[in-house]
Amino acid sequence: HFRGDTDAYECEARMRHKDGHWVWVLDLGRVMTRTADGAPEWMYGTHLDLTVRKGQEEALARSEWLLNRVGELANVGGWVLELDTMKLRWTAQTRRIHGVPDDFQPTLKEAIHFYAPEARAAIEGAVLHAMEEGVGWDLELPLIRVDGRRIWVRAVGEVERVDGVPVRLLGAFQDITDAREQHDAYEQNALRLALANDNAGVGVWELDLVADEVVWDDQMFRLYGMRVGEERSPVDLWLERVHPGDREMIADLLEDAIGRVRRFETDFRVVWPSGVVRVVHAAGDVHRNGHGQAVRVVGVNWDVTEQKAMEAALVADRTRLQALSRQLAEQHELMRVTLESIGDAVITTDAMGRVRWMNPVAARLTGFEVEEAQGLEVGGVVHLVDELERTVLPRTPGRPHLAPEVDVNAVLVARDGTEYGVEETVSAIRAVDGSTLGWVVVLHDVTETRRIASEMTYRATHDALTGLVNRAEFELRLGRAVDRAHVDASTHALLFLDLDQFKVVNDTCGHAVGDQLLQEVAGILGESIRASDTLARLGGDEFAIILEHCPPERAETIASAICRRMDDYRFHVDGQGFRVGVSVGLVCFDTTFPDAASVLQAADVSCFAAKEAGRNRVHRWLDDDETLRARRGDTRWGTLIERALDQGRFVLFGQRVHPLGDGASSVEVLVRMLDDEGFLVLPNAFLPTAERFGLAPRLDAWVLDATLRVISGLPDAYPGTLNVNLSGQSLGDPAFHRQALVR
Repeated sequence: HFRGDTDAYECEARMRHKDGHWVWVLDLGRVMTRTADGAPEWMYGTHLDLTVRKGQEEALARSEWLLNRVGELANVGGWVLELDTMKLRWTAQTRRIHGVPDDFQPTLKEAIHFYAPEARAAIEGAVLHAMEEGVGWDLELPLIRVDGRRIWVRAVGEVERVDGVPVRLLGAFQDITDAREQHDAYEQNALRLALANDNAGVGVWELDLVADEVVWDDQMFRLYGMRVGEERSPVDLWLERVHPGDREMIADLLEDAIGRVRRFETDFRVVWPSGVVRVVHAAGDVHRNGHGQAVRVVGVNWDVTEQKAMEAALVADRTRLQALSRQLAEQHELMRVTLESIGDAVITTDAMGRVRWMNPVAARLTGFEVEEAQGLEVGGVVHLVDELERTVLPRTPGRPHLAPEVDVNAVLVARDGTEYGVEETVSAIRAVDGSTLGWVVVLHDVTETRRIASEMTYRATHDALTGLVNRAEFELRLGRAVDRAHVDASTHALLFLDLDQFKVVNDTCGHAVGDQLLQEVAGILGESIRASDTLARLGGDEFAIILEHCPPERAETIASAICRRMDDYRFHVDGQGFRVGVSVGLVCFDTTFPDAASVLQAADVSCFAAKEAGRNRVHRWLDDDETLRARRGDTRWGTLIERALDQGRFVLFGQRVHPLGDGASSVEVLVRMLDDEGFLVLPNAFLPTAERFGLAPRLDAWVLDATLRVISGLPDAYPGTLNVNLSGQSLGDPAFHRQALVR
C-alpha cells in the first residue's frame, strides 16, 4: 500500500498502548492523491479499537466446546450473530440439525433461506425487530434441511446489550419435528371429532331450552362412566359427575353462550363412580328461532384425558428445557469461577493438544497469558524438564500426555526462567460416542513439598555438625561401590581416617572447640578429593572417603597428600596451636572383597596399623601382610569382648594366696570370659586385645563392680583380703579413679 500498489487497505492487528498493554485495532488506509508518476503523495488512515469485540469473540470461542457438548445431550443447538460484523456462528448441534458439514458457517441470508418459504417472512421480521427494538423471539417454524427433508424447529433468540446498546443476537435452536407432528395430529383429531359426531368415542347431547330436557346418546353415558340406559335424568347425572371445581365454570359458559354467542367449546373434568377423574372436551351450537331466542343447544363430548396429559408433558418438557438452559448457564459460570479459584493450574486443549483455555494459576506458573497461549501446542506453553538430568521431558505426538516411559520428578520452567516442582495429570474430554474432544491438563505445584522432602532426606543422610555424609548413607554408598566392582570388575578405594590428637584438643579446650576442629578438618578433607568422591564422618574423630574408579597408585597419592596437609595444619584456639595429624587406612577393592562390611573392617585394621606404626601415616591393606592379618584377628576379638560386656558374659574367679612365712592369706580376683558357645576363655586370650582396643577400663570397671557386690554378701567379720588386678590404662585414667572412689 505504501508503495502505491493499492489504493486502500484494511487489516486487523494488535498495537501496544502507551501504558504498555496490547489493543486490537482495525487499521484502514487510503491513497488520497498521487504524483504525476503515480506514486502516493498523500495518504489518509484511521484506527478503530476492536479490543472489546475481540475479547468477546475469544470468550465465545472458549465456551463453544461446552455448548457443543450440551447441545448433543439436550438436542439443542446454539447460534450467535455479531451485529457489528453481521458474522453468524452456529454450534455443532445446530449444524447437525441443518444437515450441513461440521465446518459450515452461514451468512445471515443463507441461514434464513433454510426456513420454508412460508416461514421466511416471520423469521426475517423477528430478526429485524430484535435488531431495531431489542426484543427477542420464540417461534416454531418449518425448515428445509440441506438434504431436502422438511422439519419443524423451535427458534429462540434474544438480544445482548453493552451499555444499553445491542451488540449481538444469540439463542437456541431445537428440532421439534416429533413434538410438532404429535401436536398437529392432536388438533386434526380434535377437529374430526368435533365435526363427525358419529365417530367412535364422541358423545352427542341436546338441551331443549323450551321443554327443559336433556337427551344423551349411548356414548355420553360411557364418557361419564355410567351404564348405557341409566334411568336417572341426564341432568342429575351431569351435576353428579362433573367435578365440583368445574361446575360453576360450565354453568357460566352455557349461560353466556345462550345469551350472546352461537358456538362454544371448553374442557372440564368428570369423576367416574370408581373415583377416576377424566377430562372431557365439550363443543356446542346454540339454535335460535326467528325472533333470535335460543331454543335448543346441540353439542358433543369426547374424552381428551390422554391429549391433555401429552400437552402437559410438552409444557413440562419446554419448562425443563428452559430450566436446563438456565442450569447450564449457571454451571458454566460456576465452572469458570471454580477453575479460576482452585490452587492448581488447569489447561484445556483441543483433541490435537493445542491450548484453548487456562486458569490464572496456569498463567502465573507458565508465564503465558491466556490470549498468548491459545492455539499453541501445550508442550510450547508447559515446558517440563527432568529435575536431575535437566533434559526436556518428551510428550506423545499430537497429545498433551508425557511419553509413557517418563517417570521422573518434573520441573516446570516458566517463560522468565522461574522453576516450579510440579505433578502433571492429563485427562481426556470425551463425547458420548467415546471420541476425544480435548484434554484437561492439571499441574499441581509441589515445590514446597519437594523442598521439605529434600531437606528431610538431607538431614537423614548427613552429619549435623560437619554437613558430611553420615555413617548410614556412607555404608549404602560403599555397598553400591562394592556391588559395582563385582558387576564390572572396576577398582575402587576406601580411606579410613582417624585424627591423631583430637582427644588432646577435646579434653584441653572442651567439646565446643573439638566440634570446631572437626568442622575445619572436614573442610580440609573436602578440598583434597574429587567432586565425585564420597567424604563421610563415621562418628567421633573418624572419617572415611570412597574413591570410586580409582587405581591403587592414585589412591595412595591422594592418601599421602592428605597426611602431608594434615601434618602441616595447625588448629589455633586462644593463642595455642595444636598439631592434629591423621592416620589413614587404605583399602583398594575390586572383586576380592565379598561385601562392604569386609572392606570397612580391612580399612579399620589398616588405620589401626598406621597408628601403631607412629601415626600421621598411610597404611595400605595387603592380603599377605601378616601384621594386618594379626590386627584383623584382634579386631575379631575386640568385637567378641564388646559383645560379652554388653551381654554380661564375664565370670569372677578367686585364687587363694598363702604366704610362705607368717601373715594372713588372701584371695586374688581373676576374670574369665564366656564365648558365644558358653565355653570359658582364659585372660591371656582376650586381655591383650582389650588393652589394644581401649576396652580395658570398661572391663576393669565391671570386675571392680562385681567384686564389690561379692564383698557386700560376705559376713561382716570376714578377715581375708581380696586383691583386684587392674590394667595400666585404668591406673593412668583420672576418670576411672573418680568412678572407683564413688563405687
